[in-house]
Amino acid sequence: MATRTLPERERESAPAERPSALGGALLWGGTVAYGGSTVALLAVLSRHSGKTGFSAVAALLGLSFVVSLIPAGLMLRSASLVVDGRPPPALNFQAGCLVAAVALVLSVPLALLLHVAVAAAAIVMIQMLVAIPLAIRQGALLGRHRFDALGLNLVIEGIARFALGAVGGIAFGVIGVALGLCAGTAVALLVLPGWSSEVTLVDRPRTSLTAASLSLALLGLFVQLDVLIAPSVVAGNGAATYDLAAVPSKGVYLALLALGPLLFPSVRGRPDRRIIAGAALGALGVGLACTGALVVGRHLIGALLGRAAADPLELALLGVAMALAGVTGIAISAGIARGLPQPWPPLALGIVLLLVCWPLRPGVLGFSIVVVICQAVVSISCLANCFKGVRRMPTEDEDVMELFAEAGDPLVPAQAAASLPAVEPGHRVFDSSSTRNGDVAVVIPTFRRPELLRRLVETVRSGNRVPDEIVVVDNDPERSVDPLDLPPGVQVVYGGFGMNVAAARNAGWRASKADVCIFIDDDNEVDEGCIGALVSACLDERVGIAGPVIYSGDEGTIWCASLAFSRWTGLTRCVGIGETEPPDPGPRWPTAGMPDAFALRRDVLERVNGLDEIVFPFCGEEFDLNRRVGALGLERIVVRDAHVRHYGNVSEDPGEQLVRGTMHHGPQRARIMARARVRLHRRHSQGLARWSTLVLFVPLWACASALLCLKVKAPLRARLQTVRAIASGMLEGYREVAA
Repeated sequence: MATRTLPERERESAPAERPSALGGALLWGGTVAYGGSTVALLAVLSRHSGKTGFSAVAALLGLSFVVSLIPAGLMLRSASLVVDGRPPPALNFQAGCLVAAVALVLSVPLALLLHVAVAAAAIVMIQMLVAIPLAIRQGALLGRHRFDALGLNLVIEGIARFALGAVGGIAFGVIGVALGLCAGTAVALLVLPGWSSEVTLVDRPRTSLTAASLSLALLGLFVQLDVLIAPSVVAGNGAATYDLAAVPSKGVYLALLALGPLLFPSVRGRPDRRIIAGAALGALGVGLACTGALVVGRHLIGALLGRAAADPLELALLGVAMALAGVTGIAISAGIARGLPQPWPPLALGIVLLLVCWPLRPGVLGFSIVVVICQAVVSISCLANCFKGVRRMPTEDEDVMELFAEAGDPLVPAQAAASLPAVEPGHRVFDSSSTRNGDVAVVIPTFRRPELLRRLVETVRSGNRVPDEIVVVDNDPERSVDPLDLPPGVQVVYGGFGMNVAAARNAGWRASKADVCIFIDDDNEVDEGCIGALVSACLDERVGIAGPVIYSGDEGTIWCASLAFSRWTGLTRCVGIGETEPPDPGPRWPTAGMPDAFALRRDVLERVNGLDEIVFPFCGEEFDLNRRVGALGLERIVVRDAHVRHYGNVSEDPGEQLVRGTMHHGPQRARIMARARVRLHRRHSQGLARWSTLVLFVPLWACASALLCLKVKAPLRARLQTVRAIASGMLEGYREVAA
């Protein structure tokens, strides 16, 4: 079959619905209606100041606008995925709980900063739980060019927010406004159906969700920041005067807000700089025209707001500022559509520049000039950032980099790229090596357990598939393994790495010449069909790592049928523990890792450069290897027909494990294990989950483990040594993160 070029694939995957003038008009109208509902709501409530203050309502509506732009990152993310033929993301229960917790925590300082009721700020912040699934569904429509349906939904949301916010504000004040805004968003979610489609996958660069959400949140904050900080910045009592010009000027930005989403699918499919430049110039022209209309109609606007007319010069300056903000919005949306890694730095710069004038306490006119200058600087910077070339990655590595880029750390993609082996032109992930001969090696790292080692070697040699090589790596610096105690043909490698199990495994597979390497710790035994089942699984080119079902010694119950990993808490657990049969009925199933025993092809080991013996000498090395292999696009599975019996420690009590390790090997073991916890999430946790694990759950694990260590029935000295080692390892890991 002939290979299709990327343009051909893009044409095949183009959405079935095409944009129309009516659909574009509906989307523009919906965006204006949604944004205009804020101005209309402010106009209505300004006439009912008995329960609502003008400045408090303006601040609350500004906060609501900023909050509404945070899920907008998910909308563009969803649109990108749908354009590329991939399913949109979803908000699961754990992520929803985390969003709610963060929103409630942030609502208190925001309420104090904006001088509004804490309950009102909390309701506006918690609105994200409704806005996130709504944004995902809206993004799916945007990606399919369903501008008409999206525009209609925005109209419904705008009307519902206005009506319910007005009724709630008149009846209950600022808290009623917040409740009405949240209820209006819920109405829009209820009337918007889900969207599903099947199109051909297309590989394009994608901005990470963290970077996209951060960019849009900073954009919303930057556009509204002047109103939010005016009560504290503008000298005297000029905040109300400034708001008379600033609030209507936001209408200019709202008139241009729809241009970014309108352009998004087209720029995503064909990232032509001329489209972006033309849209930016057009937006600037329309914004200046709208500014002129504002100045001419300033008396009418004042009458609608129940206030005096704004100063024409101040209104003109702020209108121009919002026209430039519209250009910035187009540049940010286009940058995300083109897959820019970091569209947000110019926005952060603009926010800093705007805050610099805070100590100067300028007047209304001076503050207006500062806002225009900041908007101009950011618009030019965002366009320059957007016009930069987006480096095209090899198709095979895009999913790899996407996985790491989700962390939102600008250094992580580079670190990930550096850890991956170079891909030669034309190389495919699932290509088999031309020199493969089917040889199998079993690598056994061992440390002063001669009896267990002999039993393991005997079971390996007595199976249905006898390996071509058995490599024993003696990790004892004193070389306690005697080759004469082992059967003929067993190769002994003296590593002497101590607790560096990863280094021992690397030394073993590099000393062999086999195409499939099976790693088994010395406190295990294998059933007769285990080696053959693992080899058969590894010969499937889709498989990267294959592990066995591990039983607890001779008890007949499972110790580990796979590992489950919680990305939000960082906790791992053995699946099926205590059961007699694996919970999955299939012949094989996915896993987040596998302790003690696992198999890989040599070409996979070479691509990931083996286990990371520097960062994860002991504890975490198997999970890290599993994630790096998965980043290559390969499956990580457990094979039902491969059985291993584990005779080492199988306790689920971390305190018992840690204290026992201290008594046998000294406190260094507990220190390395605690440090590995931090390092694992530093490398592999992504986005908000990175913060939830490193800031909350890893310290909780350390505290809980320390308490469990103190409860273990063991000498007090061993328990205290273990607790100190945990604290030392945690501090070492966090110092590395800070560095």
